[in-house]
Amino acid sequence: GLAQSLGTFTFGIVGLLFLLEEFAIGPIGLLGTKVLQLTLVITLALAFTLYLRINTLGALSARYKWLRSYHDYLQVFREVDSTILIKLYNLSLIRFATFIVQYIVVFSLLFPSPNFVHVAIGSTLTLFSSALISFLPVPDLLIRESIALSYFELYDFDLLTVSIGVLIVWLLNIALPALLGTSALFTYRIFRTK
Repeated sequence: GLAQSLGTFTFGIVGLLFLLEEFAIGPIGLLGTKVLQLTLVITLALAFTLYLRINTLGALSARYKWLRSYHDYLQVFREVDSTILIKLYNLSLIRFATFIVQYIVVFSLLFPSPNFVHVAIGSTLTLFSSALISFLPVPDLLIRESIALSYFELYDFDLLTVSIGVLIVWLLNIALPALLGTSALFTYRIFRTK
């Protein structure tokens, strides 16, 4: 879960860097844009460093009162080697890239000739923002739809078609696996008669 969060954060930061480059220079100027971009890059570097040093945080959790409640959870990471953490992070990046490719494929089927960079940026920021606010008690599809519409509107995509594209990707990743899993559970007999 930690590797997946960092993978989502990595792609989200990259998407924000592109978004700032394209839309922030006019309103806040070149210097302000570069300062924001540098801040995002430093934040990503710190997050990655913390991820690789999570075992050190486990050792520190015994010393500081505000971290003691997390001590048992963080102790698990003392056993995990950093090479395993890097492999998990790379797998998380591949997982996230798979979602971006799905958006690109669906949008290339729905739009005559979409700008693939804009599709990648919009879908990256949609997934990143959805991950940031996923704790809200709102259905996942509604969150993704509204967030996607706000990002893709910046690039002048037809919003109805964007809604259809987001729905298709959601159906492929959430609804279809849930339906298949549910049907498999209903066909499996827990209590078998002899």
